[in-house]
Amino acid sequence: MATTAKHKFYVVDLVRNKPKSEYIEVPAFRVDVEFEVTTKGKTPAPESLFKRLEADARKVLEDRETKIKKLAFDAAKEIDGLMSERPVTQETARKVEATAAMTNKAILAQMKSTEEDAQKAAQDRLKKEARNDANLTEARIRTVVKWGQSVVKLTTSVSRLVASSGADVTAYITIAKTLRALYQDFEKQMRSEETLRRTLDKALTKFAKHKIELTSGNKEPDKKLAGFARKAETARKDYRNNVSKTRHSTDALSKAAGKIEVRMKAAPSFKEGVRVGAECMKLKGQVRVLAERLNKQESFLDDIEEALADLGAKIDDRTLLERIKALDRKTIQSEAKNVNGILKSITSAVEELAG
Repeated sequence: MATTAKHKFYVVDLVRNKPKSEYIEVPAFRVDVEFEVTTKGKTPAPESLFKRLEADARKVLEDRETKIKKLAFDAAKEIDGLMSERPVTQETARKVEATAAMTNKAILAQMKSTEEDAQKAAQDRLKKEARNDANLTEARIRTVVKWGQSVVKLTTSVSRLVASSGADVTAYITIAKTLRALYQDFEKQMRSEETLRRTLDKALTKFAKHKIELTSGNKEPDKKLAGFARKAETARKDYRNNVSKTRHSTDALSKAAGKIEVRMKAAPSFKEGVRVGAECMKLKGQVRVLAERLNKQESFLDDIEEALADLGAKIDDRTLLERIKALDRKTIQSEAKNVNGILKSITSAVEELAG
């Protein structure tokens, strides 16, 4: 009558020290080991035997850890060296992939030899133990070593750098985020501009019309005119604040476009570089046009400030009405729309590269 006893243990991650590389991922190397000892009699193999079997197997695993770790570090060093050269070409990618494949082949060979060495160590242990234990004289042992799905993998940084011909992806991601924030802020300001403009137009029109009525009837300024003046001044300040914010926003956009342009020149092999660089130049030009529009806005606001302060005594009210109409809302919105269009083109191209 035969008796079988089993013992299992596992290691969560055999390779405890891994290389820090941007280009390869070294996963956890889980190892499961199982011993099965069958004796001829009713007495099972003793627990002490299994403890010694486990100790022997762990020595085999420690030896494999050293070898697999060296393979991983050597691969990381070679791949990091290949990826440091610019531009990063398809040929570079091929070499990197070949290095990773060869490393994985070597690691798989180590895995296979681990099971063979563990089985031999277990057989040797059983023979040694059988000298002093008659129960183990004709015992049989089976050793099973199972590995997790552990292979070295290339990170997405490799494909990104190949696609961008070695452009600094991290820098592009930062630029894309900055541009997106500036883009959203600019859109918000221009939406506010439209609302604030309507409020200002309405307040100034009411003020000017009432002033004309008073002037036509040779009447003195009244409380109603003062009320219109206060509302117009509040609207003027609100609009002036938005104009100032928009100016700061356009300045930031111009600076950001300049930085991207420099990046494009530093990576001439990037296929989208020429187009993005041209768009950046176009954006800076459009920002200058918008800045001129904003200058006119500020000039207009400055002109009416004093007029509102003393109820319009120092400005011809019909001229004021004409200037309100001349301050074409569509003009600044049209320029802003052009800026948005160019910004969208740049951000989409940069985000495509970064993503």
